[in-house]
Order: sequence, then C-alpha cells, then structure tokens
Amino acid sequence: MTDPDDTFFGALKAETEAQWDRNSPSGDGRIGTFASQGMRWKPALTSEEISAVEERFGLRFPSAYRAMLRVMGGTTPMQRLGYLDASGQPTSEPVMTKVTGFYDPRDDVETIAALRDSLAERLWGPDADAEGSGHPWPRTFGPRPESYEAALSCIRSWLREAPPLWPLYLHRYLVIEKDPAKSVVLSVWHNCDIVVYGGDLRDYLCHELGVMADATSPRDATDVRVPAWSDLIEPPHALSPSRA
Repeated sequence: MTDPDDTFFGALKAETEAQWDRNSPSGDGRIGTFASQGMRWKPALTSEEISAVEERFGLRFPSAYRAMLRVMGGTTPMQRLGYLDASGQPTSEPVMTKVTGFYDPRDDVETIAALRDSLAERLWGPDADAEGSGHPWPRTFGPRPESYEAALSCIRSWLREAPPLWPLYLHRYLVIEKDPAKSVVLSVWHNCDIVVYGGDLRDYLCHELGVMADATSPRDATDVRVPAWSDLIEPPHALSPSRA
C-alpha cells in the first residue's frame, strides 16, 4: 500500500518542476513563481541517508519530512527576483539573485548546522550589535541579562528545552516535536517576528511553492500550538519591562 505522504510529495515534485519550466524570469517572491533556470528537486534520500542525518544531529524527523526526503532531496540553486538579497536580507529595490533553495541534508549539512547553531543570535535579532538588540525581551526567556553575551547564553538555555528547529529554506524552520505526526513550519526572523507558515509541512509547501492549493497568505497562528515556541509566535507575546 502506497504511503499517502509519498503520493503527495510525488505529485508536488512533478507539479513544481512543470511550473518552474513554464515561468518567465520574474516573480512575486514565492518559489513557485521563480524562473527555473534549470532548478530541480535533487534525487531522493535513501532510508540510510535519512537515518545518518538524524543520528548526526541527534533527532528524529517528523514522518512527513521523512516522506519528503524519500521522494526528493533539496533543490538545485534558483534564480529569484524579489526584495531579498542572496543572504536573505531585505532590499529596497527588486533584485535577481542566485540562491540556495530548499536545503539538502546531504549537500548543505554545514549550512544547516550553522543555521541551527546561530539560532540564539537570530532570536535576539540579526541586527543586534555588541550592545544588544533593540527588540523587546520576552518573559519566556526569563529576566533580561545585562550583557549581549549573557542574553545569548540565556536564549541558548531556552532553546535546549524547546522543540528543535530544522532549517528548510532561508529563515523557514520545521519544528521537530516529540509527536512524529506533527510538522509545524515557522518563519523565524527574530523573537518578535515569528510566524506560522504552515500548520503542517504539506500545508506550508503548498503555500510557499504556490501549487496544489490557494497560495494567498501564510497560515494563521491562532489555532496552531507549539510547545515553547507558541510563547513567541505572533500575535505579539507578553513582553518583560525594559531593564533599568
């Protein structure tokens, strides 16, 4: 009997690649509207390769993500027209950039490791300087420390207790909960800009890629609960008073 997830990802792979072939060199910011420029899903991972990645990072992927990897890997680089540069930083004018698409756990393992290792810095704000970030300090992190490094240490301690995040594409992360049937996807820019982009992986991919569903907007966070992370998900979470 064919796994329904395998059937879904097989259809997703075929439809996205057909759409990439049809697109012109312009887009509105979603992967589904990018010029293909030869962009393709990479070959599927074997069960042994999936298990090796899980062992390396000490985690167990949600069943939907394991199915995705069984059918296709990440993507080859893509040409993107939009308001983000190659590093994912906002720009005032649209630019065409060649960037990594969906990360491949085989070829992008160092990038994935670096993104996971730098989550504390991302949560405190990519624009934070030596004096700290201008973003409010959420109560869920505990009392706000005085120094920038102490703040990062506090956030790292919080991250060790929260469900791990797995990088999918740019600042989109898959939440790895204890229940393998759950696969919420978050957009994590900093601690005051965390949004649910998919109630599950399939929902996220349909909207991010603009296929197989009405791709109108990111998913609403109101009915999605994620241990620890829901304390940070928009709408705005409780903030602690500014330090003296």
